[in-house]
Amino acid sequence: MTDLARTGRAASTIQRRIAAISQVHQLVGHVPPPTADWEVRQVVQGIRQRLGTAPTQKEALLTASLRRLVSSCDPATRAGARDRALLLLGTIRNCLTIQHPDGNAGARLRRSPH
Repeated sequence: MTDLARTGRAASTIQRRIAAISQVHQLVGHVPPPTADWEVRQVVQGIRQRLGTAPTQKEALLTASLRRLVSSCDPATRAGARDRALLLLGTIRNCLTIQHPDGNAGARLRRSPH
């Protein structure tokens, strides 16, 4: 684990590898797996604190870029129709805020900060 951290691997990559190691140990009957050990968990916690785990903020997809992406999808093919639908549904989802103030489902359009 520490070698992975030293070589510049992200904390999430290290966590995925630890999970894989844990699964293999459980499959062969080592319960609890060594990754559940207190010392191992302390090392992992230290790695996560040192490397940081906060996601980096990405730039927003601009309307012109979205139009270009959508127009590049061929709706005559299944993959193209799927990709087009995912792009448009994802955009719509990000523009709506679902509110349940009184237990009833509703949606309102979120205003752009720009």
